[in-house]
Amino acid sequence: MMIVNKTHTSVTYCTNKKSLVELKAHKGMRKSEKYFKKYKGNHYTREKILLCYCNYESSKYDGASYGEDQTISFHLDELKDRIILSFLTLLFSIIISLNFSKEIILAFEVNGLKNNFSFLQLNPGEYFFTSIEASIYFGTLISVPSIVYHIGSYLNPGLSNKEKKFIIPTALGSIFLFLLGLLFSYYILSPFALKFFSDFSINSVESTLSIKEYFDFYIKIMISTGIGFQVPVIQLILTQLKIVTSQQMASKWRIIIVLSSIIAAIITPTTDPVTQLATCLPLIGLYFCGILVSRYFE
Repeated sequence: MMIVNKTHTSVTYCTNKKSLVELKAHKGMRKSEKYFKKYKGNHYTREKILLCYCNYESSKYDGASYGEDQTISFHLDELKDRIILSFLTLLFSIIISLNFSKEIILAFEVNGLKNNFSFLQLNPGEYFFTSIEASIYFGTLISVPSIVYHIGSYLNPGLSNKEKKFIIPTALGSIFLFLLGLLFSYYILSPFALKFFSDFSINSVESTLSIKEYFDFYIKIMISTGIGFQVPVIQLILTQLKIVTSQQMASKWRIIIVLSSIIAAIITPTTDPVTQLATCLPLIGLYFCGILVSRYFE
């Protein structure tokens, strides 16, 4: 590994043990491997330096042009490493979730069973493939913290303190609101919708559902609700970009009530007014919370 300071053309090598050593040189001077052997083991850190990869087994380099090229190479290598680590984390989470796929399906079936629904599979592999689908969703969910960490670690060096103070809370708030939307859907909205449909069809038809159709119904409501809960984040971004102000948003509350009703009708997979109303009211509440948050950051 090599560290290049454009001002002094300072070069730092890294051994396999990741020890750092600074070799100060004039621009364009070539350094041989003997300097690396002489100084390895020393540690060096400095602010505002460019960190880049180099092949420290090479005997010569051109300090200026080589450093610029390797800066790009380092960022690409780091991006590749973090993508691979994120993918491995996702794959590992999905594999772990497969071991608990039956428990995941049963957790979704609870609310249906409480509302007198029964389940069946319409073809031999339906339950199996539904279990895999559930494992993918659940594995993706539990791998989100690791993926967000790698994204943040990659972007963090390039952000100013002002950008960090805005982006980090916004990203964490977005994740929190999405998870809050999932929980709201699982514990309140979806059971409410199931109860409505069950009561409406009682003594008329037998409530027996395909396990895949039931799971897809549940997942659509949960994901759409999680997306709908991003309203305050969108408001905060709009105010920070100076597109609108919190005062302007507060003055349009009547229009927002109508738009929330339309959005609720779009994001909910059902057509019953009860489910749409149960989705609309939290959206309106989140909108006014978004106004308060936007006013705080203005």
